[in-house]
Amino acid sequence: MAPELFDLVPNYSSKSDIYALGTIFWEIYSRKAPFSKVADPSLIPMLVMQGKREAIGEDCPGVFADIIRESWENDPQQRPTAEEIVARLTKMRDNFLLEEEKKKSEPIKKKLNMEEQAAEAKG
Repeated sequence: MAPELFDLVPNYSSKSDIYALGTIFWEIYSRKAPFSKVADPSLIPMLVMQGKREAIGEDCPGVFADIIRESWENDPQQRPTAEEIVARLTKMRDNFLLEEEKKKSEPIKKKLNMEEQAAEAKG
């Protein structure tokens, strides 16, 4: 839960939902429950309010790690909007697909290059 939800008067907003989305993304990446190593779960609200967050490993893709980190900002106004997250995830997906397409086309390019060189050598 977002830090502002632990106040005496919780402030529910789309920005607190973004914090939760960041946590879900972290769970997907890490395959763990947040703060699972905390001995006393009643301490979790205090830890969150103090700015403590789960570690994001270096193996987490950069854009995904940035989205998680930004979604966990203490100041709700510093968190991205849902639209910004969708745009960044879409760009990440498109870049991935482009890289995959390049990988598939490399063997074809190499074969064409070899055929061109063979034709030039005969020529």
